[in-house]
Amino acid sequence: MVSLLPLRWKNYNWLGSQEDQFFLSFADAWRGIIKRVDIKVRKILVPDFYCPETLAMYKNYGTLLFYKTNQDLTIDIPSYLMAVKSYRPDVIINYGYISSPLQDKNVRLLLGKLPETIVIEDCAHRIVLKDDLVFVHSNHFYIDSIRKQTGILGSHLVDQSQLLKKEHFSRMNSYKIKSTWLKFLQEAINLSTYLVQSRKLYGKSEIYFEKLDNLIGTYEEPTLGSVLSGNIWNHLDLTKLMAHKQKLASVYLKRLTGIKQENFYVPPLAERNLSYFPCLVYGANNERLVEYLATRNIWIGSLWDLPSRQIAGLNNDLYRSVLVLPLTWKTTVNDVMLVCQEIDYFFGM
Repeated sequence: MVSLLPLRWKNYNWLGSQEDQFFLSFADAWRGIIKRVDIKVRKILVPDFYCPETLAMYKNYGTLLFYKTNQDLTIDIPSYLMAVKSYRPDVIINYGYISSPLQDKNVRLLLGKLPETIVIEDCAHRIVLKDDLVFVHSNHFYIDSIRKQTGILGSHLVDQSQLLKKEHFSRMNSYKIKSTWLKFLQEAINLSTYLVQSRKLYGKSEIYFEKLDNLIGTYEEPTLGSVLSGNIWNHLDLTKLMAHKQKLASVYLKRLTGIKQENFYVPPLAERNLSYFPCLVYGANNERLVEYLATRNIWIGSLWDLPSRQIAGLNNDLYRSVLVLPLTWKTTVNDVMLVCQEIDYFFGM
């Protein structure tokens, strides 16, 4: 909930200076790159475990090719290197829920030899830190999604070329107005739900969330984010927010790794700068666990559902098995311990 996030009034966040490249959504930032970079897109290399809605958008620009995601949510680096060498893609999307392929030295060396290839670091599920930025060439970009981390609408695009300027993109249109209005309604209901603890209001909030989720990123013209969203982000205490997420992730990791079940798995988390805590539940127990926790007023779900239209090459097993647990600012350590207790009880039944 945006209204309850930790704020600070001095020492602005470094991305606050990137106002020329602050877009309404990840998809708007992607379209901004494609609009301004003079490269013909035919082949796009993506991981085989990825957001279906974003894949559908990419398909409008070129043929999708895949590299492999391991069962522990890390990237299969040999598969990645082979795919880059054999496919010679025009665009590479670097994404792994646990870590980016770019963290591998061999990947950096290979990409550095391909200056004409657009390389995009998808940081939708982590907070982009200035010290983490590594650029292999001038067509290398980072895009975040602050909506995933904080609920605020917006995506920063970070690069070295500074080709993208705000005068190149739409500042105001009906899509932006409607998205902002839906977000305002959702936040107003979220605050009311928090104050009066009403399940009925929570249901209405979910309706507006779904409407916004179906709308955001669908406009063909790249659209800039709002000044208000940018200023709120600029005053967030990211140090405090990340420390809170890491504390919650540590509790999940400690409690859930003690559950010894062959159909339940918690991947080792070297990186804890995440928007959700992942676990894998295999077979029928996946849906049963979600349903059981709902009876305990604990609401979890899959990271992504399989697309309604089948896409060859996706890692269907991961789509069916990965569940994510909350790491929000309003989630407490006691909340996490309760979730872990109920999951432990479920597998002990």
